Amino acid sequence: MDGMKFRQSFGHNVERNRKLEESLTFEEKLMLLDQAEIVKPFIEKFSLEDLMNPKGRFKVQHLDKDGNLKGEYEFPNGITNVGKNKILDVMFNGTTPLTTWYIGLIDNAGFSALAAADTMASHTGWAESTAYTESTRVAWGQGSAASQSITNATPAQFDINATGTMYGIFLTSDNTKGGTSGTLWTSGAFSSTVSVSNGDQLNKLGSPGCEAWM
Repeated sequence: MDGMKFRQSFGHNVERNRKLEESLTFEEKLMLLDQAEIVKPFIEKFSLEDLMNPKGRFKVQHLDKDGNLKGEYEFPNGITNVGKNKILDVMFNGTTPLTTWYIGLIDNAGFSALAAADTMASHTGWAESTAYTESTRVAWGQGSAASQSITNATPAQFDINATGTMYGIFLTSDNTKGGTSGTLWTSGAFSSTVSVSNGDQLNKLGSPGCEAWM
């Protein structure tokens, strides 16, 4: 909407509201004021409440075998139910924290869905890709949290060793390629699938956080 249309629309709304106010009886105005006082505490509650909603974004750089940039991808992730439970257990139930995290690749083959209920032992909507030369899942290497975010200063590097198509990535507490143990913290899907070739490199930067970046 351009400036002229906005001013016209605003002016019409003001005039309409003025006429509506003039049409109300004194009793109706009092009733509206009473209703406003009733809902005021609820409005204040929701405006002040700090809703913890951990999520963020993955950032991935894609290079070919000669180091040329093939693409850069940034996309949201979602924290799993077991990941949220782990936060609560560590902070409020004396559970030992998990201090080392690893990144894995999600294969496009057979993919159907990512789900909040996914775990490392059960994620029926997707399969892990192990088409890279590293012998284990790549360590994330996170630093200290700041401004409700935490990141890895050094990229987590995957050296691709086969042609394929990637759907996304995930973060887990176990480093075994193709393994089913550990805590699945988060997963996320590329905005569109990413084709990779033997010799390509995927570098992952980012952090999981509370309304922060991944």
